[in-house]
Amino acid sequence: MEQEQREQQERENFLDLSINISSLSTSQDNGGDDSNSEASHSWTLIEIPANLDRTGSSVLEDTSEQDIANLNITIPPTPPSTSDSNITMVEKEDKIIGITYTWVLTPIPERRLRTTDIAFKIHSTIFEDKIIYCVNFTPFGHVLLFSLNKLVNYFFPWSDVTICAKILQEHLNIPLYRGNSEQIELLHRYHIISSLVPDDSPLVLLQDLYDHICELKRKIK
Repeated sequence: MEQEQREQQERENFLDLSINISSLSTSQDNGGDDSNSEASHSWTLIEIPANLDRTGSSVLEDTSEQDIANLNITIPPTPPSTSDSNITMVEKEDKIIGITYTWVLTPIPERRLRTTDIAFKIHSTIFEDKIIYCVNFTPFGHVLLFSLNKLVNYFFPWSDVTICAKILQEHLNIPLYRGNSEQIELLHRYHIISSLVPDDSPLVLLQDLYDHICELKRKIK
């Protein structure tokens, strides 16, 4: 009798264990909900990024092209002539072939009346598919000057500033300029030139480069 009761108890325990395991599996499959409660749905909210259009495609913004498109690349007008009475002559030796060339720099006059207004600024533009940085030729003007050192670094790295200056002045009759103190300080501050000595940093009109770049390329080779 006791044996039968023990076997019956074991069968009941085994049945209870089976029911608990089954209930546990059902609860896990249903997300942990009670089997006697109503079925509930779990919703996952996905935030759509702001840079996705309605088709789900990413909307990319090419800022570099937009910046280039916004640049003012209009060719400036011919600048006013400067006096030749204070023209400086600077003798330079070419680092590559050892020639000595004396370049002539036309000085840009200093402003007589200094105001709080910013008369000279750094302007970005496109030249030969490159973004370059220039300074305006006259106070508050739009005619641009470009550093001859940067011209060589960007477009003729195999050459030298002395050779480039010689070709510009002797073969193409293009004048070079010596910046005033405001222009030189501004160009140096923005790392466009490396020296604060004006005679070491000749400037050339961007207009002249637009007009003669093809000839300059042929001759500098």
